Amino acid sequence: MKKFALLLTLLFLITSGVFAMSVANTVDEENKNTSNSENIVKPDYYEKQLVLARKHYFNGDLTAAEDICDKIVVAEPENIAAAELQNKIVYLKQKEAVYKKSLVDTYYVELRKSVMEGNCYDGFMYLKKIGELEQGDKLNYFTNVLTMERENIISRFNNKRDRSIFLKSLDAFINEDFVKSTKLLYKLQEKYPQFSIYLSISRAKEFNEENDNRMKYLYKKTIKCLQKNEFVSAKNYAQLLYMMDYNSITAKLLLDQVELEIED
Repeated sequence: MKKFALLLTLLFLITSGVFAMSVANTVDEENKNTSNSENIVKPDYYEKQLVLARKHYFNGDLTAAEDICDKIVVAEPENIAAAELQNKIVYLKQKEAVYKKSLVDTYYVELRKSVMEGNCYDGFMYLKKIGELEQGDKLNYFTNVLTMERENIISRFNNKRDRSIFLKSLDAFINEDFVKSTKLLYKLQEKYPQFSIYLSISRAKEFNEENDNRMKYLYKKTIKCLQKNEFVSAKNYAQLLYMMDYNSITAKLLLDQVELEIED
């Protein structure tokens, strides 16, 4: 009886082992099939990805375009079109870094001038512009000086309402909403003549603000011409855009981009 029980136990263990091996083999086979299906790429996949990269490229999103090109080149080292677009993007990014450095230097000149003149309106605006392009502790001195100037101005007001108008006008100016800052400065200069100089500055910048719609139009026209391979027209629009704002990194890069496509 004991031998019979032992035989049954042994048979059960053998059967369980065979079943477990069968299940394991089935799972391995399924994993292999899943892995193979995931690695299969449709023949036109990278072609479509390149089209998407070009779309990002012409819309000015160089980082998104570069990411796609990097993946294509890794998967298809022989893809010349992707490699060429990748090289153009690298070139434009290098130019962008140079333009940013130059623009920051220009803003620093204006910032120092504003601080020397006690002009906290321009000063804080240039602080913001520099901060958007460059990070660091170099701005701490200018921030402290301009903050003291702002507090000094606040202390001269006779009531809370005037202080509130001043702070709102300053905030609008810093954020380059010159239409709003001009309206608020009109109210201040009626009671405080010293604000007439800031009003003049805001009005001048408000006039320049009217060019924004024109620049947006020229930018869109340039992009459309590039997408249609109408490079001569694209260059004409890009040059007009650049002439309207020599400091615009967007305008400079777009003109460089047009030149690259013309040379290609």
